[in-house]
Amino acid sequence: MPGKVIPVRVGAHKGFTRVVFDWPTAIDYGVQQKAGTISIRFRSNARIDLSQLAAGKSPMVASAK
Repeated sequence: MPGKVIPVRVGAHKGFTRVVFDWPTAIDYGVQQKAGTISIRFRSNARIDLSQLAAGKSPMVASAK
């Protein structure tokens, strides 16, 4: 598993949730939405710290992996 850890911040707002991946530099990524699920693929290897999402900070995010 890659050594760098990317922290994630979550902000619940009226009508939407903001999820921020704190990469140290700009990283290319792709997003797919299908059947109520959103997939984000980054073009760099790292371990994403999903603890803020797992902590239930947003009622609009059911799970993250």
